Amino acid sequence: MTLKQRTMVLGGLVVMGAVIYGIALHQSPILVSFVVRQTLVQKAPSGVAAQEVERRLDAHLQSFPDSHARLERLLEISQYLEKVQKLDSRELDELLSGARTTSREGVQ
Repeated sequence: MTLKQRTMVLGGLVVMGAVIYGIALHQSPILVSFVVRQTLVQKAPSGVAAQEVERRLDAHLQSFPDSHARLERLLEISQYLEKVQKLDSRELDELLSGARTTSREGVQ
């Protein structure tokens, strides 16, 4: 294989890597949103319908001015959801009402 062919192969790999990185960068907010949505539905208090949780989450996220702020809020919700097994009604209300800090006894 000549130097020119090796350079073309290496260039092709760099371009493919850049394309894959760009796709991943573009799709990551969608993935975060999906995971948070599913986790929130799973950890919602019993008696609360999944559609209601999704509707409230959508309404909450629409209150943010741009996609970066929405992603930041989704990450905050995600961090809180990692720490709890099941949400009670008060916690769900706090998460979806815009309260930045949600506390729970025993959760640090």
